Amino acid sequence: MKDTPWGIVQVLTKDNYDRWKNQMKIYLMMQKLWTVVQTESDSVSTNVGAGSSNEIDNNELALCIIQSACGSKILDEISHLNTAKEAWNFLAWRYGSELEATPDIEQGRVGDNVRHCIKLYKCVEEGDEKGVELFLSLAEGRRALFLTSDSDRRTVLHVAAIAGHVKVVEVLVREGEDILLKMHDNMGNTALALAAYLTGKTEVAECMVEDKKGGRIRQNLLAIANNDGEIPLLLAADRGHKRMTRYLFSKTPYKVLNEQDYDKRVLLLERCIREEILDVALGLLELYLELDQLPPESLPDVFLALRALAKMPYAFLSGCQFGFLHNFIYNFLRVEETFEISHEANFSGFRFCSPIKNVLLLPVMFLGIRKIYEQKRTHRVVQQILSYMQILVKKLNNSQLQRAFVYDAMLDAAKHGIVEFIESMAKADHDLLWSTDNYKRGIFSYAILHRKQIVFQLIYNLNGRKDIIKYRIDVFGNNLLHLAAHLGPSSDVNDRAGAALQMQREFQWFKAVEEVVSLKCKEARNDDGKKPRELFTETHKELVKEGEKWAKQAAKSFALVGILITTVMFAAAFTVPGGNNQNTGVPIFLDYDVFTTFLVADAISLFTSATSVLIFIWILTSRFAEKDFLKRIPFKLLAGLGFLFLSVASMMVAFCAALGVVLNHYWAYKRLFIGGAILGSIPVFVLVPSQLRLIYEILLYTLSNPIRRGSN
Repeated sequence: MKDTPWGIVQVLTKDNYDRWKNQMKIYLMMQKLWTVVQTESDSVSTNVGAGSSNEIDNNELALCIIQSACGSKILDEISHLNTAKEAWNFLAWRYGSELEATPDIEQGRVGDNVRHCIKLYKCVEEGDEKGVELFLSLAEGRRALFLTSDSDRRTVLHVAAIAGHVKVVEVLVREGEDILLKMHDNMGNTALALAAYLTGKTEVAECMVEDKKGGRIRQNLLAIANNDGEIPLLLAADRGHKRMTRYLFSKTPYKVLNEQDYDKRVLLLERCIREEILDVALGLLELYLELDQLPPESLPDVFLALRALAKMPYAFLSGCQFGFLHNFIYNFLRVEETFEISHEANFSGFRFCSPIKNVLLLPVMFLGIRKIYEQKRTHRVVQQILSYMQILVKKLNNSQLQRAFVYDAMLDAAKHGIVEFIESMAKADHDLLWSTDNYKRGIFSYAILHRKQIVFQLIYNLNGRKDIIKYRIDVFGNNLLHLAAHLGPSSDVNDRAGAALQMQREFQWFKAVEEVVSLKCKEARNDDGKKPRELFTETHKELVKEGEKWAKQAAKSFALVGILITTVMFAAAFTVPGGNNQNTGVPIFLDYDVFTTFLVADAISLFTSATSVLIFIWILTSRFAEKDFLKRIPFKLLAGLGFLFLSVASMMVAFCAALGVVLNHYWAYKRLFIGGAILGSIPVFVLVPSQLRLIYEILLYTLSNPIRRGSN
């Protein structure tokens, strides 16, 4: 908490008034100024002719102390006041009452006029449908059913809908029927509207929308708007209740939605896109926002609602980072071409290419296939939405494109790596590829700054204008290579295991961009007078240190394991199983094949472990320049790990062979040998998977630069 210059009174903020008031009162009393605050305002005047000079001085001093103990925003509120008492009273009124507790408006409260029905409300809150039925059977029960609270005009059905007790809602709807369902609170919300907005519990909505006894849908209930003109469907979409939104969209009649204002339909589209209810958004585009029938001046509003897709990489295939198995499953999953919007989990399209594949993939049904299916279904929906956006963009002129922020959407897509969005919009209007911001940075500048590999690789497909991109500079004098020299975002840098491989990725980006730009750009200086390579060295200084530290720590750890293996295997070579002949010194079991296996495995393990130790020592004494992280350091780590894994495997083979030699003449030999072999393989299965990602990344990213075209 920040103190005043005197260090006694804390600075007044919006949430510490009580503490501040006590401290300030004590301080004013110490300064003999508290009587000034207690004096009536009329007796103290800033007019020189009124009041004594001492009173005026004390008032000004007290006012100055109070003002000095206020934050800048609060000071602006009292700066016009002339006396200390006025300032004191204003602060007491303004901040002394802000911490007073009040009931939650959305949750509502029981009004005084329905206190005699408190038992009914208690049963509703607790979900006691038997108690509700019993109360409604009484003489006063029917009247209480339609009674509204004087505080918010909500009925007991409103309370039940918010509580979310389905059985209680069924009882109340059965007793109150359409009259009760259509009653609204002081905000114009029916019980269905509150359920759609506050809880999103679809089962409650079903009780009110579907008249199972009469076998009908209460369509009029779905069309009732609140004071803001929003029907339940709009309210559910605003809160992001996906199942509720899908249910209400499937039940709301075409006539109701079609009669909604154009602005309301666009608002619903915007909310569905924002909350990722994409199948409903597609349904709106297909049924209620026919682009051919919209006036030209309304088209930008539709795109504004859709542009949120440019910030949703997870809705596109390019934003999903599948592993090998999940990628395999994704490619073989089929999804339906047309989508039926339903709030129920529908997996009718959840099938594979043939019954044979269904059987083969049954063992992996629990490896996230349902989630992958939903993702692929989302990708298909988004592709259809993009086709509508293509048609829309073709109809917009340049001023409308700017008004709809289409150029901004292209840059947002480049920032998030959504290549599908960029390609789709470029097909509609190829000039959108040259979108730039106020700093004269375009799509490829954003791709480089945010390390979006797929978007950057589009530069290889450009034709005549590629040279223009190569020479482009921003307002700070930076060309593309200068931008590549900046340290990438943390989300990209941390994508690889270890700081050394992170540094490798940064240098790969720099080399990939260096191959694209002209020779002139490599030596060009920006407004700070720095060349790209100089800027790269400056911005990656800390990452180089971290990479060196990580590589040395890894080398030390692996070298220690290698030294232990070397020591053990060296000793084992001279203390062979079964011992030696006392006369000749030759091993007793020398003629056994399994003994030969032991000797060969021991020798391999000894030499490979010693080699791995030497390689790791080589790493510890190596130079750690920027370019060394590109291939030299990763290959050394890979070689050291390879020899280390081979030594561990050979050591386990030697162990099993030694066990076979010792137990050769015992009746339980086979069982013990099999058990020993299984236990001996555990270190291999522990060590290899733990370092598998590191080995995979070194191989994948070191053999070729993945940033270049055709490398991934």
